[in-house]
Amino acid sequence: MTRILAALGLFCLASAGAARAQAVIPEWAKSAWTIVAKSRALAISSRIKPAILQGDFDGDGKIDIAVFVESAKSHQQGIVFLHQGTSRVFVVGAGTPLGNGGDDFEWMDSWSIKAHGPKSRSDAVLVSREGSASGLVIFANGRYRWKQQGDGPPT
Repeated sequence: MTRILAALGLFCLASAGAARAQAVIPEWAKSAWTIVAKSRALAISSRIKPAILQGDFDGDGKIDIAVFVESAKSHQQGIVFLHQGTSRVFVVGAGTPLGNGGDDFEWMDSWSIKAHGPKSRSDAVLVSREGSASGLVIFANGRYRWKQQGDGPPT
């Protein structure tokens, strides 16, 4: 009986966490998020905090979002980019390879926004693992690319 109650408690906590995570998707992105989440069996991951970053990733002057996700099928982790003002969705990791970052971002333990520099109008996402290499995920020429930072691929 104790095990059943404990399992039920964990289920309720997981459901509440998923509901809270879903609530942070901005209204403009909910439709595209729902489609990609269902079609690719992706869920917001709570392993990295925050689970959602905001920035102007495509350089159009509108705030976009990056969502840290996990595949329900393969358990591979990655990032979904949703650009405000368009229905295009971009997935990196979570089964979709991206340069030295690979197709599973389970190696990363932090991420942050790197504001655009003088040569770029768009923000990038810095993904890293403490004590190891890191990379920038940059939108250029209509797709996301990996720009290695530091030594070699992450381990």
